[in-house]
Amino acid sequence: MSVRGKLFLLWCLIGCPLLAYAGASEVVAGAAYSAALSSNGSVFAWGDFSGITTGFRQNPALTKPAPVLASAVTLGAGYYHTLALKDDRSVWAWGSNSNGQLAAGSFTISSATPIPVSGLTSVRALAAGGFHSLALMTDGTAKAWGQNTYGQLGIGGSGVDRVAAPTTIRNLTQVDAVAGGFAHTLALDALGRVWSWGLNTYNQLGYTTFGPAFAPAQVPGLPKIVAIAAGGYHSMALSEDGSVWTWGQNDYGQIGVPGPSAVKQPVQVAGLASIRSIKAGHHHSLALGSDGTVWAWGEKQGNGRAEDSAAATRVSIPKTIQAIAAGMSHSAAMDTEGLVWSWGINHDGQLGDGTYARQLPPVLVVNENTNGFLDLIPGDPNTIPPDKIPPFLLATYATGSLKSTTLYADLRGIIPTGSFASASDYGKFAADYNVYVAANVPTSPASPYFQLNANNSWSVLTWPMAEFLRGVALDSQNNVVTAQILQNADLSSPELVGASILVGYGTDPDEMLRTARYRTIFTLPTQ
Repeated sequence: MSVRGKLFLLWCLIGCPLLAYAGASEVVAGAAYSAALSSNGSVFAWGDFSGITTGFRQNPALTKPAPVLASAVTLGAGYYHTLALKDDRSVWAWGSNSNGQLAAGSFTISSATPIPVSGLTSVRALAAGGFHSLALMTDGTAKAWGQNTYGQLGIGGSGVDRVAAPTTIRNLTQVDAVAGGFAHTLALDALGRVWSWGLNTYNQLGYTTFGPAFAPAQVPGLPKIVAIAAGGYHSMALSEDGSVWTWGQNDYGQIGVPGPSAVKQPVQVAGLASIRSIKAGHHHSLALGSDGTVWAWGEKQGNGRAEDSAAATRVSIPKTIQAIAAGMSHSAAMDTEGLVWSWGINHDGQLGDGTYARQLPPVLVVNENTNGFLDLIPGDPNTIPPDKIPPFLLATYATGSLKSTTLYADLRGIIPTGSFASASDYGKFAADYNVYVAANVPTSPASPYFQLNANNSWSVLTWPMAEFLRGVALDSQNNVVTAQILQNADLSSPELVGASILVGYGTDPDEMLRTARYRTIFTLPTQ
């Protein structure tokens, strides 16, 4: 245990309120971003986490982690905003404030950087929903703020659409956990009972009645529960025997039951046992087994597959996992060594692998310098399976709108030394590499493959490929080469739907192919 961890433990022994352990690491996920907490209290975020504007890549969306905050002990992720509890028990928030979810005193102030939340003391844990925020207090009560259109704040009555200050949730005591869905909320009490309120269009509250609820009511039909999770329009509960229970919307199979579009009351998910953690995405669900395996079902991409599925299926991650997170259409996991894995939609860089390309098999999240991988437990050594080391590291940047996109990438080489001792001969040449850029346009009637030459001109791909950049050095993580690929390009044509851009380098095109030294860096959104 670190010195910081020992001091925190001593503090707790002499009377501190119950907080998340200072040395704990975790990952969280929002609509189009992810965030992570390191064992040293550092918070990192990537993707579209600012919440300042909306629209195709108008935000400062990052494909690699950026440091956001220090001295944190736990996080909460909403759709477009994030919460953090610091070790001095202060609460900080950043992102969108359209409904007062940052408690900034105004409904128009959004912030890409953390701002303090006033009116909160003795906070023990945090959670966030679509546009509302939740705080669990040390006295067993809970507070909520933000959107209340459907009663998701649990403050009773109707007609109050949003609240900009933390307000105590009615009729709740001895609360052990809270969870926020798109517009509904769950609470778990010390007796293992689950309470719900808010939007109920898909029976996500678990009641037989239909319509919103403005105050907490107990969810019937559940065994003793130890953990809860709230998705877009569905809910999850983990029982003390390790079984998983779900209810609500099931259009994508997120309940884990084939057939009905909605499940009114809790049902047990088949094929799962000895589960120790659950997370709910917008239309998909995750479960973490006691053996460190990850299971997923529901909407494609988030479940790690190319199709929707009601069957809980193991996600192929070659490491033992200790924490999971579910976002809109992407997921993340942290292994026992502190490395972060992600998969799913990546239009805003929410996977953190340095690209805007969708990934179904999980990939590693790069670090803030893009010269290695994000490590949330810096003191522990890492082992990286050779087949999970990319052929090179990069950070891709995109700005503008769909009709005017600028795209470039910073490429870094990898040599088989140090952290990458198991890498192949990716960086054996010191210089004279050529960079190649290609595009795949599946809907193109003539040819689906194109190339970009040194004059920034696209043409049908021929072999050998035309060089985009000539004679660059990419032999180590210290060398960075910037490739400016698109400049104010109009990508709005229906013929470009599903198009992707690849970048690679080699002494010649054949050597690039032979060593598989190329990566897809950008996939045009299809929605």
